[in-house]
Amino acid sequence: IYSSPDAITWTLRTSPITPSYSDISYANGRFVAVGGATGAAPSPVVYSDDGINWFAPTTPFSGSHRGIAYGNGVWIAVGTGVISISSDNAVTWATTSFPSLGISTGVTFANGLFCIVGSSGNIVTTVNGSSLSFVSVPASGVLVDIAFGNQTFVALDANGQIFISTDTLTWTLTRANDFGPTWTSITFGNGRFMAFASLSGGNNVMYSISGTQWIRLTDIPNYSWQGSTYGNGLYVAVGLSGATMYS
Repeated sequence: IYSSPDAITWTLRTSPITPSYSDISYANGRFVAVGGATGAAPSPVVYSDDGINWFAPTTPFSGSHRGIAYGNGVWIAVGTGVISISSDNAVTWATTSFPSLGISTGVTFANGLFCIVGSSGNIVTTVNGSSLSFVSVPASGVLVDIAFGNQTFVALDANGQIFISTDTLTWTLTRANDFGPTWTSITFGNGRFMAFASLSGGNNVMYSISGTQWIRLTDIPNYSWQGSTYGNGLYVAVGLSGATMYS
């Protein structure tokens, strides 16, 4: 885990466990990071109030989890056929099995709902993680990430297809498969959506205000971007081999 005050200078922090981290979120005064379970780290979840000092939960979950979000007073971490929930700000966790959930890859919270995406091509919603509602998204491939902004949910699949919804019930395809890079991450901030892809000749970032019309950017550093966020007036993307960029 690394932290930075300005997205320029990054400092490695000591983690109480050593999983392969895959997602991190900040809410309710706390950072929570989740990842893939390893032999040395079967319970891949840690938390921090300052991004510098990290702690393992008193009662962690076990097994790999790909996404993390906070809302309605609970943290929800999503994995393959499982949802783990914490109602005490990530200190103790309980896990429920949902085999029909499939491989979950991303989750966001907005308008009173958690919205989960994954390899099944379904959009899954839940109020608090105890029961799930499934919506089929026609023509979607592997949905990799989801974001909310401008009163719109925007889901991204690995082929660059974009699906939008204002109510999580009806989804509309707004961008077709571009047969190019593998898209990995989407975030919202400062009035626009930003999506990022893995290595593909350098034009592996696109943006949109409404989620309907997308513009590919040029002269982007040619790295395999894996995650993104917005904060303190900056978009920040992180990639393989320690790559970072900001705008």
